[in-house]
Amino acid sequence: MNHYTEPVIKGEKYKTILPAGYALVLEGGGTRGFFSAGVFDAFMEAGIMFPYIAGVLAGAANALSYISGQRGRNRVLVEKFVGRP
Repeated sequence: MNHYTEPVIKGEKYKTILPAGYALVLEGGGTRGFFSAGVFDAFMEAGIMFPYIAGVLAGAANALSYISGQRGRNRVLVEKFVGRP
């Protein structure tokens, strides 16, 4: 039985992959991760992808949504699921 009731967030394709000299390093921490989620949505809206991405904790969770192109996914996760036991 599937208990997940949120709508599916479809991934988007990126228009631009930055050159090999660029990288994105993401910090951990719940509040910082939530702030960063908006920055990733802006990158996705602009169609920009980094060739190298590293992250820990909340940064890694944000990276997953970013790599998959699921704009708005991190916001749904924080608003709907972070406070649940």
